[in-house]
Amino acid sequence: MTEGDFGLGPSLRRARQDARQSLTAIRSQTGLSTSYLSQLEAGQISRPGRDKLALLAPAYGLSYDLLMTLAQHTPRNEARLMAKLPAFILEASEVLGREEWDLLQTMVGYLVKKKLATSEQ
Repeated sequence: MTEGDFGLGPSLRRARQDARQSLTAIRSQTGLSTSYLSQLEAGQISRPGRDKLALLAPAYGLSYDLLMTLAQHTPRNEARLMAKLPAFILEASEVLGREEWDLLQTMVGYLVKKKLATSEQ
């Protein structure tokens, strides 16, 4: 398997095939055209909007958060938490070098996701 096998389109196609559903069945559940769904599964559309992901998640039997991640969207609650970062962290962007800043962002992102996962349980 390649990295592309784990993208949004291939993941949707696998989920649909595993559930033995047709594109027509997904269309009737979502209201999205079979042409759009086919393009999505083929990877020709890689970043559908949040509204479309909300329709797709239950139809494909996948979580909305997973589809958000595969489509490279930042979940709204994660963005909200990031906006509440203390000023000293935001000010660090002016002092730290690029590599240090990237590491800090990675660490904060990890902690935010960990907190979100804990609060959802």
